[in-house]
Amino acid sequence: RSVERNEKDNTPTLITFSEGTNLKLQDAQAIFEKYSGINNTTDKLVLISHTPTKTETIVDRYAQYYKGIKIEYSSFSLMAKNDKVSFISCNIYNVPEGSSSVPVFTEAGALSKALERIGAQQYKWEDTAAENFLKRSRNNPALTYYPKGELVWVQDMLVPEEQRSRSLHLAYCFNIYSAQPLSRDKVYVDA
Repeated sequence: RSVERNEKDNTPTLITFSEGTNLKLQDAQAIFEKYSGINNTTDKLVLISHTPTKTETIVDRYAQYYKGIKIEYSSFSLMAKNDKVSFISCNIYNVPEGSSSVPVFTEAGALSKALERIGAQQYKWEDTAAENFLKRSRNNPALTYYPKGELVWVQDMLVPEEQRSRSLHLAYCFNIYSAQPLSRDKVYVDA
């Protein structure tokens, strides 16, 4: 087996297994625990896609969750042929022990900050025609453009990538649709 690691935090980025390795796709969580060095009591994998190919290769892609909260931009992808894992490509994070998963700010307060940052003249949920079209086109009267905050762990995106430490912040993530000017923004606000 060979392992390539991230220079900033020493987490694995690519793990290649030899032919004789007998690791199975269904053992993804155990493989994650063994080869990632991540705490298995707080970190879990959640399957986000299962892709079989014409060459009988299967790629299972997972997201990493810490204390039940998704880590944005995390990935743990296993490639297998004949149900035997041959390599893993990953972008995983070490969250410091004791990091609190309890937000300090409310979702409403975070949304207020996000809207202040966007500064649109009109938002899609304020446009009755757009709201009605969304509900009709998706045949779901409960749908709305009004942003719902999702609690996530994320790196500080205001720091240039080459300077990021890979430390994570608890944040609310909002998808904000503006009508004037027309835009869709994914906004993170510290929680």
